[in-house]
Amino acid sequence: MLAACNSNKSKEENKQEGTELVADKPATQSETQPEAQPELQEAKAETPIETIIVGSEGKLSLMDIDETNNMLTLILKYKGNFQSISYNKVYYIDLNTSKKYELLKDDDGHYMASPIYSDGKGGSFGSGDVQTMTLRFPAPEASSTDISLTLDNLGTFTKIKIR
Repeated sequence: MLAACNSNKSKEENKQEGTELVADKPATQSETQPEAQPELQEAKAETPIETIIVGSEGKLSLMDIDETNNMLTLILKYKGNFQSISYNKVYYIDLNTSKKYELLKDDDGHYMASPIYSDGKGGSFGSGDVQTMTLRFPAPEASSTDISLTLDNLGTFTKIKIR
């Protein structure tokens, strides 16, 4: 933050009071503009990319897409009645190449997804509170722009822009 400099005082006196103004250094954006309010940042982060209806009362929202280290990670939020999911029926199709990608598995053969049962084959959502689902897939080809995500009995996101 920039502080006012008292021109009647020496540079050393201003420095001791913490009011020295450095004239040869341009002000940065953080010095000249207030930071975004945390509640605005949180609201933006909680805006779904897309939402589908699950059953008669449930909602499944795609919240985030991240592609790092040849891995595509999708974060979803579910709210509704109890649902279970078999991860062997979760996949995406690259709409540019028509190639199907299944969930990645760890060294023990468990799907890289949550929530997950101890057997590593599926997971479930309880009723009531919003719950987070994380899914990790191999990344699509670099030229790919859209995917279709199928989530077992929960439903399908028909066209998700990934780039």
